[in-house]
Amino acid sequence: MFEGIERSICRNRDTTLRNRVLAFLLLISVSSTAFAAPFLMGLGELIEGDSDPRGISANGAVAVGRISAGSLGSGFRWDYRTGLSGIAEAQSGDYLSVGYATTRDGGTIVGIGRIDGEIHAARWTSAKGVESLLSLSAATPEYHLRRAEAVSADGRVVAGSAGHGDGSFAYRWTIENGPEYLEYESGSYRQSGPTAISADGAVVVGYVDAGVGGLAFRWNEADGMVTLGDLPGGKNSSIAYDVSADGTVVVGESTTDFGREAFIWTAESGMQPLGIPIVDSYFSIKISGDGSRIVVWSAVDSLGYWEEGLGAVDLIDHLTNTYGLDFSGWDSLRVHDISDDGNTILGSGRFEEGGNQAWIAHIAPETAPGDFDGDGQVSLADYDKWVADFGQPSLPSYGADGSGDGVVDAADFTVWRDHYEPPGAPPVPEPTTIALLLFSVCSIRRRRGVRFAMRSVCTQA
Repeated sequence: MFEGIERSICRNRDTTLRNRVLAFLLLISVSSTAFAAPFLMGLGELIEGDSDPRGISANGAVAVGRISAGSLGSGFRWDYRTGLSGIAEAQSGDYLSVGYATTRDGGTIVGIGRIDGEIHAARWTSAKGVESLLSLSAATPEYHLRRAEAVSADGRVVAGSAGHGDGSFAYRWTIENGPEYLEYESGSYRQSGPTAISADGAVVVGYVDAGVGGLAFRWNEADGMVTLGDLPGGKNSSIAYDVSADGTVVVGESTTDFGREAFIWTAESGMQPLGIPIVDSYFSIKISGDGSRIVVWSAVDSLGYWEEGLGAVDLIDHLTNTYGLDFSGWDSLRVHDISDDGNTILGSGRFEEGGNQAWIAHIAPETAPGDFDGDGQVSLADYDKWVADFGQPSLPSYGADGSGDGVVDAADFTVWRDHYEPPGAPPVPEPTTIALLLFSVCSIRRRRGVRFAMRSVCTQA
């Protein structure tokens, strides 16, 4: 009975129709599910090797990266329901050797692929498997597309590095037009590389070497590739590593008189130091979608966290003291990414003397059942979020996953339905009253030709 109703809900967005459907569905009550508090979770081991996570989806539900054992390795994808899995095609032998980034829903991963025995910038989708961006381009690119390093929220725009003699330079690839090579404002440069892209794919950030030292850049179609300068002192050097979802806030590292330091950049304030030093040659700096939270891997076991209004603090201390997360047994800690919603942090480390494995720290506050958007009340806005996220993976009991099974599905609607009470709504009727109401509604439908989601119910009546 409910299957036809749910299909009708997904097809129809008309407000009047929606309210009619909801009026019926709210008459039925089911059990409730409590939402989880902040938690720390190791993502496990696929083989006897090390996990090198690289990116996380917008809601923190999907993590991607590389897992290796000696000289062997493969890209990996993780979500709560399916766990850790390699990305390879059993028949062709093609595989994604590393996954750098994923789309909002975790359904597309971009990185480096080995396809027909050659290395290519590649993408993976559940529908088509591993494909080179070359094969998806309308025309043969002028240069070899080596890496795909960032992807827009919908998967239609990719940023990466292409071969250029002994060096490489940044490109922006779209499904419609293939690769566009990003030119430096002066028209002359040695090499460039992208590191991140905005949610809509309109802004790309990275670094460019114009012969006077590498500098962070921000590119958009209107302004082209514009360098962002550097922090005062030290040599002329900066690199952009990430950008907010709307493309207005950039983070990276720059050299000062005191060494390398993380920075935040906006058009209004320019480049400002975060107060977090960069120690190792391998590090990461990532920002949440709204630009309010930043995570920094400065060195092994030296992780920084910056939050608007809080400033710079030690990440592990913050997660332990503020959210009660327990990192006992973990060492060699690193941090690699933060979700766009700012509530899930992706890291790695060694647990109880095992191999290096990925972990996620989820810090969203506990919410009431049915409050999918976390605004403190169960309303039609939560229903709209369920519709928007339907079918997508989720962390358990987070967002619109009311049932806690790791995916947004019909079971989550029942959780919302159980806890939504429209203003001035009467008490839930007894079963006999519901039966009479159904009979009455179906009779009206047959007389007036009303078409809405009750069709499946009336057909069976």
